Amino acid sequence: LHYNRLTGNTYTASLFESLASLLDTCKQDLSSRRIGFFAYGSGCMGEFFSGVVQPGYNKHLLTQRHENLLHNRTPLSFAQYESWWLAAHSLYTSENSQNHLFEHSTASPFRLAKLQRHKRIYEYNEPAEKPLAAAGCPTSIKQPEINP
Repeated sequence: LHYNRLTGNTYTASLFESLASLLDTCKQDLSSRRIGFFAYGSGCMGEFFSGVVQPGYNKHLLTQRHENLLHNRTPLSFAQYESWWLAAHSLYTSENSQNHLFEHSTASPFRLAKLQRHKRIYEYNEPAEKPLAAAGCPTSIKQPEINP
C-alpha cells in the first residue's frame, strides 16, 4: 500500500494502484501466488475476485516509472480542488447541465478539459519535454481522435 499512502483515496483506481505497489515493492518473488482483490462501492455492493501472478512478472514491472510519476505530480491547492468540486457538483446536480472548462494544470499526457452535459471530456495534453521525460512517460504519444 506504499503508493496509496502517497496518493490517498483514488476510489476505483486504488485497487489496481495497490496491486502495482505490491508487485513493485514486495521483496519476495510472487510468481504463481494467488492474490485476492476486494472492492466495494459506498456500501451498495462489493466484489471479490482473485488472480495468479504469472512467472516472469518482475521482468515487466515499471517500478521506476511509477516512482517518478508519484514524485513528479503537480500539487493541487485547496482552492483549485474546491473550484473543481463545486463545478462538478453544480454540473451533476443542475437541470441546465452547464459547462465548465478546466485550466491546464498537469504535465500528464491526458487531462480533464471540461465537464459538458454531464460528461467528462478529456483531451490530449501536448507533452512537455522535461516533466514527462523525468516521470518516465512517453514523449511521443500519437494524439487520439476525440469525438465531442
